[in-house]
Amino acid sequence: APVSPRGTASSRPSAAAAAAAAAASAQAPSLALDPLGQSVVAGDFEVAGHARGAAAPRLVIDGDLARALALQPDDQGRFRARVDTSTMIDPAVAHQLVVWDAASATASAAQPFRVERAWTLAAEVEDPAGDDHGPQGRYRYPTDPTWGANRQMDIRRVRAWTAGGALRLSLTMNTVTASWNPANGFDHVAFTVFIELPGEAGGSTLMPLQGGTLPADMRWHRRLRLHGWSNALFSAEAAGATSEGTPVVPAARIEVDRAAATVTLTLPAAALGRPATLRGARVYVTTWDYDGGYRALQPEPGAFAVSGGDPARDPRVMDDTAVIVLP
Repeated sequence: APVSPRGTASSRPSAAAAAAAAAASAQAPSLALDPLGQSVVAGDFEVAGHARGAAAPRLVIDGDLARALALQPDDQGRFRARVDTSTMIDPAVAHQLVVWDAASATASAAQPFRVERAWTLAAEVEDPAGDDHGPQGRYRYPTDPTWGANRQMDIRRVRAWTAGGALRLSLTMNTVTASWNPANGFDHVAFTVFIELPGEAGGSTLMPLQGGTLPADMRWHRRLRLHGWSNALFSAEAAGATSEGTPVVPAARIEVDRAAATVTLTLPAAALGRPATLRGARVYVTTWDYDGGYRALQPEPGAFAVSGGDPARDPRVMDDTAVIVLP
């Protein structure tokens, strides 16, 4: 490189380097997304753009190269693609799209968007107050004072919303507490939600680890089990009386409003097998509590066990809903 009068190397590029840079620039693909026209969408949508000179262009959502969508540009380098939003349930999350060409390590400018679904109230079911004593009315809460008169397992109302194949359940309880600083914002109750998907074969009638079977000839295809420190979703594959089934992701988004005594659970369509609709689905909700497993049931009162039942034959269900049919 040329040397300056003061003896330091000049930053001016050589003619060869400039030519190489120009050649590289000429060979770099042209990648771009058309403006979306709106920054907030209600569900899946189409995107268009161009990928001229790209060897294998892909549409990348939120930087997830493993699930990038292969694009097929036409003779003019134009493409169209459908964006799958079935895993996106939080309207506050900003997502982004880019077109990426791995061969040249080139990306388009990012196109941001958010997903705000149009939820429709599908069902609202009231549940009697004070019926949180098990199927035969014999169960009693643990005697530790953090339960006391709180009766955190007493369901008072369930509201179900749908948005295409996504499901949102709002569970209003007698009381919602957080005595033990739970990660999920509520404690002293575990919810187990059973979902029968419309038109789907198979399923199970068993309630894993709860010692019971579903009412009304219901068969579950998805089972959500959550409490203050867990949030796990399962399919009925390999499920049994002592097996929870096969894990499914993502699980539910959890929102807690203790002032309103409400826990809201949102399951994206991707968690439910991406159904186009939930019309005809059935939902059943039970409560118990969890401590390394469903909390112990025993005949006599105990500080941290539910009492009034036979652990060998009685189900771990403190309160439950009717089977809710989504119209």
